[in-house]
Amino acid sequence: GKQNEKIVKFLPGNLIQVEGKKEMSYKDFLNGYLDANPKLRVFLEQYA
Repeated sequence: GKQNEKIVKFLPGNLIQVEGKKEMSYKDFLNGYLDANPKLRVFLEQYA
């Protein structure tokens, strides 16, 4: 539900930063946030 929603920022160099966390590669995000929005996962998998 809503309480699990996080803001993510897209950074240069194919990095992503989850609100309140350190930036990470798309691959690390995909491995660490298995419950992320499926459409976001599909998008990132193209570039990971």
